[in-house]
Amino acid sequence: VEYEADERARDERVRKALDAAGILTDSFHDQCAVEPGTLRTKQDRPFSVFTPLKRAWIEQLQKTGIRMADAVMKQDCTAWFNEADIQEIPEQIEGFAFPDYMDAEVVRKEWPAGEATALERLDTFIRERGARYKADRDVPSIPGTSRLSTYLAVGSISVRRCLQAALAANNGRYDAGQEGLV
Repeated sequence: VEYEADERARDERVRKALDAAGILTDSFHDQCAVEPGTLRTKQDRPFSVFTPLKRAWIEQLQKTGIRMADAVMKQDCTAWFNEADIQEIPEQIEGFAFPDYMDAEVVRKEWPAGEATALERLDTFIRERGARYKADRDVPSIPGTSRLSTYLAVGSISVRRCLQAALAANNGRYDAGQEGLV
């Protein structure tokens, strides 16, 4: 499920088209660790201060855990496709062009496509930079962040996978361990 208006409208059009073709569809919450709008103050308002929101977020995750899509986690997804359907990531997509202010070669070099790259970056961040994230994240002259936002945005990696890695590095604790990962 995506939560933005245009994306929800698109997904609804796709669902209706598939329903009309007799294809069963299902959707599930997976874009965020805690579904937007779930956490509210005792006065049933959105949080306006970060620390109480963080406490409520941790409490919610401790109650519900991190749920992964069982079907995806328990089987090799390539079995869902014919060999002919599996292709390399294209260098270019018809109808899409990088804006003038972007250098396509720089983008390809800095953010190579694919899940394998996303997982490698996550692992590197956890091992090498996670503990210093809080101190380094606002220093533009050093690589202090995970650089995973592009991969999260396009679905190459999920927020749950990132949370699982952070939890593993913190001995299963949401609120203790490496300061940069909590």
